[in-house]
Amino acid sequence: MKKAIGILIVSALLIMMCVPFTVSAAQTYNIPKAASVPAIDGVINDDEWANALVVEMKAGGDGLTVPIGAAADFAGATFKFMWADDGIYFAVISNGNNNPYSVPSAGEGAYNAGNGVQFNIYPTRETPGGGIGEAFFFSYHPQTDDGKPYVGEHFTYSEGTGANCPDAKIAVVMNGNDYTMEGLIPATGLKKSEVPVNVVSGARLFWNNVIMFTDNAEDQGLASDAGWFDGDAANEYILVETLAGIVPAQAEAPAEAEPEPAPAAPPAEAAPVPAAPVAAPQTGDGLIFIIPGLIVFVCLAGSALKIGRRQKEYL
Repeated sequence: MKKAIGILIVSALLIMMCVPFTVSAAQTYNIPKAASVPAIDGVINDDEWANALVVEMKAGGDGLTVPIGAAADFAGATFKFMWADDGIYFAVISNGNNNPYSVPSAGEGAYNAGNGVQFNIYPTRETPGGGIGEAFFFSYHPQTDDGKPYVGEHFTYSEGTGANCPDAKIAVVMNGNDYTMEGLIPATGLKKSEVPVNVVSGARLFWNNVIMFTDNAEDQGLASDAGWFDGDAANEYILVETLAGIVPAQAEAPAEAEPEPAPAAPPAEAAPVPAAPVAAPQTGDGLIFIIPGLIVFVCLAGSALKIGRRQKEYL
C-alpha cells in the first residue's frame, strides 16, 4: 500500500512539472555563517537569529509560484537561514494555515501532505528535479499522525518514494494550524547526491523554499518562492563568512599594569659647611719680629743713658 502511495506521489510531482508557470528571475542571496548555532527548539529567538538571511514568501508576491491549490489561501511565510560546518540552519514562521485535513503517517518518509515545509535543493543549475540521486527534495513536516514532527527526503535518500533523514534536525511549536519551526539541513546528507553539495565558505547552492498548505476546498496546496522543480529556475544561495547569531564578545585585553614608580632619589647630601677659621696659635716664628725690636729698644735706651751722663758731666 505504501509503495502504491509513493508511486502516486511521484506521478503527481511529475505531472506538476508539466504545468506551465510564470517564473520570475531567480534571486541570489548570501547566507551568513553562524557565530554560534541556534538551539533547535522551535522557539525563534531574535538574538539567536540576529543578522541571519531573511527570505519572505509574500502571499500574491511576484516571485511566488503556486503549482497546485488556491493561491488566495496561501497566507505567506518567513524563512531565516545561517550555515555552520554541520549544515544549513533554518527557521520558519508560517501563519494563516488552514486545517490540514489530512496528515502523513509517522515514519513513512514522504510527508507530502497537509501543512509543512519543503526544500528543493540542486547541486548545479543544470540539475533537474525528480532525478534519482541527482537532487534533494526534503520535507520537514510539523505534525504527522502521531503528533510528532519528522523529516523525510524523496529522491536521494530513497528511490523516489521517500525515506526518513536521521541526520536532519527539526523542532516545532504549534499554534493551532500555524507553527514556528527550526531545523538543520545536514551537511552529511547533502553529500549523498551524485554531485555532492559541500557546506563550505563560498559554496553556491540552488533551491526553492516550499510551503505546503490546504485550501478551503480541502485540497492540497503548494507554494514555491521560485520556479518549480528545476535547478535552472531556483534561487541561488552563497555561503559567506559574515557572522550571524550570537557573536561571542571579544575578550578585552588586560589593562597594562602601570609601571612601578621609580624609587625616590635619596636626598642630596648637603655640602659640608666649611669650619669657621680659627686663628692658629702663635709659633716661634713671631720671635723674628720681637727680638730685633728688643735689640733696638736696648740700643736706644743705652744711647739715652749715655747722653744723660754726658749732660751731667757738663754741668
